[in-house]
Amino acid sequence: MEVFMRLNDDCDKDYCFQIEKNEKMNDKLVKFFDPKTGGVARYMNFKPSIFHNKKPSKFYKSVHPGYLTMNGTLLFDYHCDDPEYLVELDLSGKPISQQMWPHQLIVPQWDYNPVSIVLFTVIMCVWLYTDLPDFISPTPGICMTNNLSRIVRMYAVYAGRRGLVEKLNEELRVNTFKPLAQIGFFILHILKVIFVVFFFKVGMANPISFNPFVYYRTIHKKTTKQMDFLKSHLSDLGYIGIRRLSFDDYYSDFYNAMIKKAGGAVNAYKLGYFEFLRNPGLKLTKGEGFQTPLVYRFDEKHQTFDLLNTEKKFYLSEQYYLEVEKVLKASMEEIESLTRGENVIVKVDQKTKQTTYEKEEVKDLETFKKFKLVQLLKTFRKFGFYDLPEKDSERLASIYKILKENEAPTATSTSNAPSPIEIAAKKEN
Repeated sequence: MEVFMRLNDDCDKDYCFQIEKNEKMNDKLVKFFDPKTGGVARYMNFKPSIFHNKKPSKFYKSVHPGYLTMNGTLLFDYHCDDPEYLVELDLSGKPISQQMWPHQLIVPQWDYNPVSIVLFTVIMCVWLYTDLPDFISPTPGICMTNNLSRIVRMYAVYAGRRGLVEKLNEELRVNTFKPLAQIGFFILHILKVIFVVFFFKVGMANPISFNPFVYYRTIHKKTTKQMDFLKSHLSDLGYIGIRRLSFDDYYSDFYNAMIKKAGGAVNAYKLGYFEFLRNPGLKLTKGEGFQTPLVYRFDEKHQTFDLLNTEKKFYLSEQYYLEVEKVLKASMEEIESLTRGENVIVKVDQKTKQTTYEKEEVKDLETFKKFKLVQLLKTFRKFGFYDLPEKDSERLASIYKILKENEAPTATSTSNAPSPIEIAAKKEN
């Protein structure tokens, strides 16, 4: 069974983990973060920012219904980690398979680390104090710039650079600038500190530790033979290393793949691809998708496709996952049965900026098949299927079609508006 877990509290970092049937949260996924029990938090940074603990305090599952792609698989909505959609997981009592649907999202809860916050605050306050205006500061002339100037002056004295020494002495003299200028410089310094705090707070700057020796040791271990051990250890903890795409990433990848498959925007328009490329999926409603009660998973009276036809709703069940597995196997068999392979080469004319697509037959068919199989599995974990196989996929494809036909229209809907590429294709045609 595979589930996804959100790392760094970032919706773009929902990574896939593989677990066994009877495994509990404490067996692997909790240990993943704990450096004391063989976790990898000492080598890799999974916390949202430098102000949080390395280990989450709780783990939740997201019960947001999700977003259904046109090929019958589920993505996570941007609001899936809102408090109203989170249900706390039992870490040691029940196996994960009895608490979650396959491919459901785990959301760790991260608590703030008071030591890190106090340390960072002290550093920022000391930095601000050193840059107080000279006419206010009890210890004028101790700012970082002045200390660097003193080091340069020592070198200038050693090198016999009298002119440079005199200039530096003038700059190091207390109250060299007028009070108004000193206040202006201090305001700029306050803005600089606010900017630094913002970068650390949102995680744009997220070092593994304030301690430079810890940071160096971590980077050093990643660039030595221990990297092989780290990869092996991550695999033992169930980490696969493939992330579930957000809707925007899915749409971009799917759109480009379909245009490339068609051989350009004009061919895509002629083949009718733009009919579904405008909006290749839909948001599920309350009670559908991952909001389906887990007790119905093996209930023979609660079958996904029976309820789809009668209630026009998409409820999860073991029947649905068996259908997904069947389609995945059919896609793999389709690749294995290839007698020839083609690569699509994308070329961009540097002068006209026009994109052309050329097909080239591959020479090593077996290598090509292996590559296609790997890509299929990666794509499946990212968002499902680019395209469904010709056989054994009717039921999976019917999910989107039935829900789309019964979707209530909205006054603000723009799904029928042609895209810029579609307009260009029509003109070129």
